[in-house]
Order: sequence, then C-alpha cells, then structure tokens
Amino acid sequence: MLKVTNLSVSYGDIPALKKVSLEVKQGDVVSVLGANGAGKTTLLKAISGLLRGDENSSIEFMGEPIHQLPPNEIVQRGIVHVPEGRQVFSELSVLENIEVGSYSRQDRSNIKGEIAECFEMFPELLGKEKQLAGTLSGGEQQMVATARALIAKPKLLMIDEPSMGLAPVVVKRIFGLLREFVARGITILLVEQNAYMSMAVSNYAYIIAQGEIALHGSVEDLKKDEAVKDSYLGVKRKSDQA
Repeated sequence: MLKVTNLSVSYGDIPALKKVSLEVKQGDVVSVLGANGAGKTTLLKAISGLLRGDENSSIEFMGEPIHQLPPNEIVQRGIVHVPEGRQVFSELSVLENIEVGSYSRQDRSNIKGEIAECFEMFPELLGKEKQLAGTLSGGEQQMVATARALIAKPKLLMIDEPSMGLAPVVVKRIFGLLREFVARGITILLVEQNAYMSMAVSNYAYIIAQGEIALHGSVEDLKKDEAVKDSYLGVKRKSDQA
C-alpha cells in the first residue's frame, strides 16, 4: 500500500532522515518507534507532503508515486495525518473543526451522518459542538483531531504521538479505537513513544535511531529481541540485574 524508499530529509545542513525505507501493507497497523529527535515526525511529514526528501527519495502509495504531490492531493489520494500535538483550529468550534476534514471529499451526501457517528464514538464531545476547540482539554482535542481525520475517509491513517500529554484512561480509549478503525478498512501508521501501547495494537514495527532504521520486524519477533527489550520496553536481562 505504502512504500518509502531511500527517504532522506534535511533541515538545512542537518540530516533528519537518512535513506529510510519502509512498507505498510493494506490492513496492517505499523508502528514507528524511537526516542525524541529520532526522525519519526519528520517521516510522517514527508509522507504527507509537508516536507520534501532529496532527489533519490521515493514514496509510493497504491502503486503510484506521491513524493512530488502537494499535501492536499495526497489527502485526496487517501493519506490522512493526525499531527503531533493535535493541532486543532482553536478559534473554530468543535463541529467546524470536524467539518474541515471533509473539504477534499467529492461525495458530500453522507457527511452529516458520518459526523453524527463521530459524536457517538466520542460522547465526551456531545453538547460541545459549538464550543471553541481551543478551550477543550487535551484529551478532547485529540478526539476532535481524530474525528476530523476520519471524516476525510482515509485509506491510510497516520497518527503522531496520540498519547502525548493525555491521561492514561484517555490514552486507553484512543488506542482501543485503533482496532475499530482497522475493522472499518483503515490501514494505520502509528508514531508513538509508548512502545508497550503501540506494540499491543500493531503487527509490525520499525525502530528509528538517529534518522535511520535500526531494526524492523513483526511485533512478536521484536518483543523477543534483547536490544528492543532493554532500550524500548524497559526489560532488563537477569545478568544485568545481578
């Protein structure tokens, strides 16, 4: 479904990604793990067209190159990005924020019904349709950002650090919904520092270190890898504990 090949991105003279290659198959939940500054957010921004890779970089979606397309055309192809920090439109109402997600859709007939479904999915937002999104709690803003993305009818949903700054009960809700999204036919590329939570909902994972893919494999295989246990899951070997 998504194929990234030799993606290199720099901020001026500072390299952020170095020849990163990864694939996301349709129907999968793929996690991208790594420390702060590893390049995870840069990866999602490059896929969504907000950043450009160098001349040797290639990004294909559904077999078609997209790395030269502007962000709005990438959204129209079916890639929708829930950014780090949620980034709701604080001066717009909750309902207006969600409606923004429909701007690129050609089929307008079902939008009202789908918005109603979003409020059923996130009942915390009921009664707050006219409230300015900037006045919501962090968890409620994450729900608005997620609903906005769903209204865009994504084929591939990219979510950047959904647990950031949220209470554990809200994080559990958000991650629990990911499986429901997959059941609806949405493929997910998830960037998340909480390795336990992300691996619990994923079937494949990539680990980025200093802008490069350090490890990748099925979640089951990575859970058995001692380096992954030590560095990302906080599990120490008995010999290290002696």
